[in-house]
Amino acid sequence: MTSGFKIICLLFFGIILLAACNGTPPVSSNTSANVTTTAGLATTTITPAPRLVNVTLDMEGYGYRIGDVVSVDQGARPQIGDVVYYESTKNEDYCTSFGPGYRLAKIAGKAGDSVVYTAQSYEIDGQTYDLGKTRISGKLMWGDMKYDTYPLTVLKVPSSEYMADSWLGFECPGDVDSNGNSVMYNRYTVKNEAIIGVVLARVAHDDVAEKEILQRVY
Repeated sequence: MTSGFKIICLLFFGIILLAACNGTPPVSSNTSANVTTTAGLATTTITPAPRLVNVTLDMEGYGYRIGDVVSVDQGARPQIGDVVYYESTKNEDYCTSFGPGYRLAKIAGKAGDSVVYTAQSYEIDGQTYDLGKTRISGKLMWGDMKYDTYPLTVLKVPSSEYMADSWLGFECPGDVDSNGNSVMYNRYTVKNEAIIGVVLARVAHDDVAEKEILQRVY
């Protein structure tokens, strides 16, 4: 082993040892690091880097139209007020519904937030959302819990789910009534695993796609 090679090895392992002593975490290529100071101590916060894709919407809502091409960030963590693009089959809110398998929902609360139901609405984070008499009078799916009637009490948004600002659909977990019909439970939460990404903005409109989507028969 030559003396030059020994020097290179010593420098290499010295750099690794120095990094370990300083407690500097590795930052992967798909993350970004923000250094903040708390009580005189420097801390590193790792945030996901944007992973943007363009999606042509086959549904409307929240100011978006069928045929709009929107930018969706697949790496963003949804925040209250964000509009998310999600897959309804993974969210299990598609029972009895016909139409697109992808939908939009606006985030009204995160896991652990308190939700208070009343006879016709629910309140979360100081905001009240009207659910309508036909929805509020039915059964409720809350995480893995089934309620035959809406509990007029405080519930916590289930782990790994987000509260939406409106009714999303029915879930049919396989229960049947005395007549053999499927029992439907109302769902108001979006599962994290069903979310494709956060909708950032409209970037274009595809007239050809809009016409084709409107002519679809489900």
